[in-house]
Amino acid sequence: LLLDHNRHVKIADFGLSNMMLDGEFLRTSCGSPNYAAPEVISGKLYAGPEVDIWSCGVILYALLCGTLPFDDEHVPTLFRKIKSGVFPIPEYLNKQVVSLLCQMLQVDPLKRATVEEIKKHEWFQKELPAYLFPSPVEQDSSVIDTNAVREVCDKFGVKEHEVHNALLSGDPHDQLAIAYHLIIDNKRIADEAAKAELKEFYVAGSPPASVADNRFGQPQAAANAAAQAAGTTGASAQNEPFKSPSIHPERIAPLRDRPAGPTMATSLPSPAALTNLAQQQAAGVPIDKHRGTPVKRAKWHLGIRSQSKPNDIMLEVYRAMKALNFEWKIINPYHVRVRKYNERNEKHVKMSLQLYQVDPKNYLLDFKSLTNEEVEQGDDVIMESLTPPPPVGFGGMGIPSAHQPSGHHTMEFFEMCGALIAQLAR
Repeated sequence: LLLDHNRHVKIADFGLSNMMLDGEFLRTSCGSPNYAAPEVISGKLYAGPEVDIWSCGVILYALLCGTLPFDDEHVPTLFRKIKSGVFPIPEYLNKQVVSLLCQMLQVDPLKRATVEEIKKHEWFQKELPAYLFPSPVEQDSSVIDTNAVREVCDKFGVKEHEVHNALLSGDPHDQLAIAYHLIIDNKRIADEAAKAELKEFYVAGSPPASVADNRFGQPQAAANAAAQAAGTTGASAQNEPFKSPSIHPERIAPLRDRPAGPTMATSLPSPAALTNLAQQQAAGVPIDKHRGTPVKRAKWHLGIRSQSKPNDIMLEVYRAMKALNFEWKIINPYHVRVRKYNERNEKHVKMSLQLYQVDPKNYLLDFKSLTNEEVEQGDDVIMESLTPPPPVGFGGMGIPSAHQPSGHHTMEFFEMCGALIAQLAR
């Protein structure tokens, strides 16, 4: 029984393995017969890699179906089933994974799929994270990571020159070399995963919105959409992330669903240009559609997106807030109000963090600035996102000054968001 840093109990099992040399065959037979290949239970000599592929096929089948492909209480009958290689295929399995299972559970080891064939299979390649299989160009074995060397020295109580000698010896079974490469791999995977998450969080691109589209032009529209999302959840959904309405206040509709209008360039135009554009539209002057940068679909969003479990996301948020010495009040498990004391003006900067479910796989952590007036209105109020106001009189989209916080408050809110995002990315 293992205990991790969060005091979670994990069950571990020591499996049996063999030292294998190229060109040599193995003869031992051990472990659960349900996972053993036909050549193992037959008592014949066998090659290690082919046997492992069969066992992986059994595990894959068990993960997908919840049962074993070969199972029987009577051991001789179980052995006959394994040697026949015939197993039931549920109707709900798609054809791609069925073809992979049939290749991995071939009775003839020479016809059985290899590791390379599995890695190239269409089902294996689907939604495969790139960091799991880096290209050889990315790895430079001639460069030694001094931080990883120091970590090996700390864990094994050895000198740096001993680690260097182990790396230069070329012995793949040297424990110091193995420890070093494990640390390097963990760092690389963590870095690539962080890059992938950040790329998912912030996809650079300008909104292909019509400047005359009032759906997101007025903060009240976003507030109404958020109120609709909160209203549909009901009292029983207080402990679940909000389900997004058809129009989520933090998402932009796909280009094909939006009204026709000019496409924004990669950088926002100046207020004068916006005013001129509004005057042209009011006068019925046609606008050159080829002027803007073509955008296929809106991929940007506000807040942070993640495919992790909601509880894991909130746990990381709490850790980050604690590291930054933020104070917070829990509204519900997926909605907190946060404040940070500003020593310069002796006031608190306040914001709201709320987790939304934007689709079956993705969750969005929404950042909203809070003013003292909004905090005093109660926990159920729907706050308006603080977006810089467009020029007054442009398309009727001016924002009343009574609801707009001061400039320094907005900048402090952005600094607070930036600090939290940077802490989460570590």
